[in-house]
Amino acid sequence: FPPAGVSVTVAQLAGMVLDPVDGAVSVVIPYTVADAAAKVSQEGSVTLPLTAARPAAGPDVSTTTSVVNNNNGTVTFTVATSNAPAVGTATNTVTTLKLPSGLTGVVVSNGGTYDAATGVVTWPPITLAPGASNPAPQTVTIPYTNGSSVKGDATVTTTGEDSQVLANNPSSA
Repeated sequence: FPPAGVSVTVAQLAGMVLDPVDGAVSVVIPYTVADAAAKVSQEGSVTLPLTAARPAAGPDVSTTTSVVNNNNGTVTFTVATSNAPAVGTATNTVTTLKLPSGLTGVVVSNGGTYDAATGVVTWPPITLAPGASNPAPQTVTIPYTNGSSVKGDATVTTTGEDSQVLANNPSSA
């Protein structure tokens, strides 16, 4: 918003957007009343107090991914999803893990599913309060042959308090 002492015309005011800043701002609109012959009958100004509050912060979700060789012909990926402290609640938070497609013998925890055609593991949506993490570890165990390589890329999307869909802070293992 314009700093104190800056004049704003009515035309400028019509297209102005208030940048929310905590506190109050006054907009002073000067005016002149004149007849058709341009004879001034009144001059003055109108002061409009505006109070702007900074909107609540949206969620800031992230994932961390680890993988462990179980030494029994399998590896387990663990994906942890969290929402940063002092931010908005993360609703409809969906964590996914991209693995190679076509795997067999995939075991997914906590209601997650593996789509062999796409290689994507998807867990059901959860809600994360500020500072919270998913309540139970999200794991995927897959067959593994020593010497081979398997990569998993985790992502998380959420709908925050402002209903904006966010995709944040992916991780890989």
